[in-house]
Amino acid sequence: MIQPPYVGSRRSLGAAVVPPFPCVDQVPIGWLPVGFDVESSSVRWMLVGDADFPYAMFDQSISALRANLPPPRELETDLSILTETVTANARSPSGVIVHMSRCGSTLLLTGLGCARGVLAVGEANMIDEALTRMAFRSQYWAAMCLKIARRTVELLASYRGEAEGRLVIKCGLSGMADLQQIRAAWPTVPCLVLIRDPIEVLVSNLQRPPLWMTRWRRDPGSYSFGIPPQPVLAGGDEESFAWLIGRLCIQAFGALDKECFVLDYADLCPTAVSRVASIFDLSFSNEGMTRMTDTFRFHGRYPNRPYRADGETKRNAATEVIRAAVERWAQEPYEYLAQRACQDARRLKSIRKSIEAGIA
Repeated sequence: MIQPPYVGSRRSLGAAVVPPFPCVDQVPIGWLPVGFDVESSSVRWMLVGDADFPYAMFDQSISALRANLPPPRELETDLSILTETVTANARSPSGVIVHMSRCGSTLLLTGLGCARGVLAVGEANMIDEALTRMAFRSQYWAAMCLKIARRTVELLASYRGEAEGRLVIKCGLSGMADLQQIRAAWPTVPCLVLIRDPIEVLVSNLQRPPLWMTRWRRDPGSYSFGIPPQPVLAGGDEESFAWLIGRLCIQAFGALDKECFVLDYADLCPTAVSRVASIFDLSFSNEGMTRMTDTFRFHGRYPNRPYRADGETKRNAATEVIRAAVERWAQEPYEYLAQRACQDARRLKSIRKSIEAGIA
């Protein structure tokens, strides 16, 4: 969702700084784009140096870096500085994760982040917004946002100057709706679609409504999911969110290709993370494998909380209204993806065995 004046940012610096960088054709190591504005055709930059991101969520990490004393240097430039300059050691992500909300995607991302040389970046609003805008009717902005998404990822993958670093990105909720654009941006990059029983997803989001849900209620047209039919909007939160889950599943299913794999939350475990790492061409050291396994002891988004399987609890908490709404809008689209997940479970297992045997 657009948050004026800058996507991924809460404050404006005013006029652009000129000249932005010592070398106009290459972004210096340590600078990252953290927001862009379509109306003014400008981009915001932050000098993060070689700092680690303290949180799995990118924008949360940027906010934490801003809170440092002194805060990191920031500036604004014309968008062309991002889209036209050169990145040393430019490369695509090793893998992309999309998900249907409250389905263990942060846990999966954290686990993959334990692999050798991996930077795991979650829900960078700048990337998500660029991918969403690729579907807009304006051919100019569709092409421009393709460049924005690719260049932002290239800079993230190399911001420390590492030639061999790997990047795994997790999109926000819009990622399932934007899967077609993701495949266009990185057609050879494997993509993991993480799903979950829609009753459990619906119960979780209604019990603890996320911020995006409040925004979507206020302005349904601001997201790439589309606007629900009026009877859905009039039916309350259960109807609206069940429709949304079904819509995400339909859009994702239609964009699946041979580089996409579907994984159900019910099958998410350390072994599954190892198999996903294999298709992302990642590997674990012994220490990294131990850390990855340990991530399943704690909550993905709140690492101080112990992890507890809550699927049965959520299903038991589902009201008849929730069950009816899911049956109307979400169950069948989810089952299409669940069938693909069963097929992909065999593919993932086979790929992992081939790699272990040294023939992949």
